[in-house]
Amino acid sequence: MKLKNMVALIAIFSLLATVGCSGGTSSNSSSSSSTTTVGFVGTQTPGDYWSWTKTTDNSGSISFTATNNTRSLNYSGTESQLTGNSAGLSKLNITSSNDTNITTPASAYKLEVPNTMVMAAVAPFYTFNHNGEVQLSVHAPVVAAAQGSCPSSGATNVNWIIMPGDTWCPTASSVIATGTCSSASNAYGTAQITVSGGTYTINVTPYHLDGSAGSPVSLSSCTCSEGVIQCTDSGNNPVRIAFTPSGIFIMDTASYGVAGVVQPTSDINIGDFLANGKSFKGMNFTPWDDYYDGCTSNTDCNVYGISGGTCLSGHCGVPETSPVSITADGINLNAFQYTNIDNGLLSTAGGSVNFAGALQPSPGLITATLTAPCASTFPIVMAVNQINGKYVAFVLTHTTCPTFDSPFNVFAIEQ
Repeated sequence: MKLKNMVALIAIFSLLATVGCSGGTSSNSSSSSSTTTVGFVGTQTPGDYWSWTKTTDNSGSISFTATNNTRSLNYSGTESQLTGNSAGLSKLNITSSNDTNITTPASAYKLEVPNTMVMAAVAPFYTFNHNGEVQLSVHAPVVAAAQGSCPSSGATNVNWIIMPGDTWCPTASSVIATGTCSSASNAYGTAQITVSGGTYTINVTPYHLDGSAGSPVSLSSCTCSEGVIQCTDSGNNPVRIAFTPSGIFIMDTASYGVAGVVQPTSDINIGDFLANGKSFKGMNFTPWDDYYDGCTSNTDCNVYGISGGTCLSGHCGVPETSPVSITADGINLNAFQYTNIDNGLLSTAGGSVNFAGALQPSPGLITATLTAPCASTFPIVMAVNQINGKYVAFVLTHTTCPTFDSPFNVFAIEQ
C-alpha cells in the first residue's frame, strides 16, 4: 500500500426533519414496530454540505439516506455489518440514487462511532489492480458528526487537522496536482470555541506540518442551531461547524475542511494508545495518487485506465479512498489496505507510524514519525481522544514516494 494513499477527509451534513435537535436521535413507536433514527452533519470536499440519517427498526435492520445538498445528489439503501477481519466496517448497499455517475445497485463502506460520527467512502468504487490495491474509490470520503444541542456557555478547546484538497501545500516548493507551491499551508492546530449570550467565537491557532506557526484564524458573530455553528469567513463564504455533545469537531469552509476532537484533560497515555494487539479500522484518502509514469496529457491517463485522471509532470493522478486495518504493537501503529474487504483480505504492503520521541504540543495533539515504503520518514500529526472508552484518531501527513508530495488523511476508530 502506498502510504500517501492514506486518507483525507470532508463536507457538512444537514439534519433531516425526522431527527430531533436534542441529541440527534428520535423514536417512532407503535404496537407493531419501533424505529430509531440518528442524524449527522458533516463534509466531504470544501463547500459540500451533506446530510445523513441512519434508521434502525426493531428487528435490527438498518437503512440510510445521504444527501449532498450542495449538488442535490441523493443516496439511499440498506446497511449490513461486515464480519471476520473486516469487523468494525459496514457495507452500504445503495439501491436508489439520482447520481448519474453510478449505476444502482452499488456499494460503499462505512465506519461509525455509534451515534456520534460516521465516515463513508462514497460510491462509486472501482476495482483497479495496481501494486495489489483494489476496491478503491475516486471520491473523497464523507465525514459527519451526530447533531446535538448547541454549547450554551463557557469555552471548549479542540485539536484539529486539515482535510487537504489538491491545492493544499505541505511545504513551500512542493509539487501538487495543481502545480508548485509558493508557501506551506496550515496543517493542524487548536481551536477555542467560546459562547456568550448565544453568540459564538472561534479562535484558531494553526501550525504547518513541520511544526512552524501558521496564519491564525478568528471567526466571530457565529450562531448555532441544532448543533451546527454557522459563520462567514473574510470572503463572506459560509463556514459550518458540527460539534457533537461527545466532542467531535468537523468544519467545512469554501477552501478546506477540518476534523478534530475535544482536547482531553491531560496528555494521551501513549503506552495505552499503542497497547500490543489493539486494533483500529479506518479510512484513508489522498487528493492526488500518481499511478503511472509516462503521460503527456490527460488523455493518456484514460488510455492507462485512469478515468478522469490528471497528467502532471509525466504522472497520472486521481483522488483515492480506501478502507484500512490498523494494529498496534506497543511501539508502532501498522496500517494495511484491504485487497478484498468483503472477505477480510489485506495487502502485505503497509506502513508504520513510530512514536519514539512523540510530542504532545497540547493534550491529545500528537506529533510523530511516519516510516514509508520508500524507506523515508515524514512528519505526521494526529488529534486523539477517547469517546465512550474507545480511541478516535484524525491523522494528517504526506510522503514524497516516489515523486510527488502527496498528502493523505487517516480516520481511525478503535475496535
